[in-house]
Amino acid sequence: NVYFKSNESTLDKEDMKRLDSFYLSKEGNKGRAFVLSGFTDQEGNDNVQLSKDRVNSVQHYLDSTYNLPDEMVISFAKGVDTLGD
Repeated sequence: NVYFKSNESTLDKEDMKRLDSFYLSKEGNKGRAFVLSGFTDQEGNDNVQLSKDRVNSVQHYLDSTYNLPDEMVISFAKGVDTLGD
């Protein structure tokens, strides 16, 4: 899990270490898609957009670090206003 600061979508060094560890633990699963889910709390005005930004931040990091193709990533963005969807 990556925990962003409230109302932010920037990865810090600890987040990157977690993502590296996660990705490397899955190397034996080549050809399998990664599913990314972004969530937010009730803070801020546009929670769904913030969720998208967070998912995009993680996806961009994995792509730029490990050349993970877009078709290998399935992403969802949820905000407090989409819970239950």
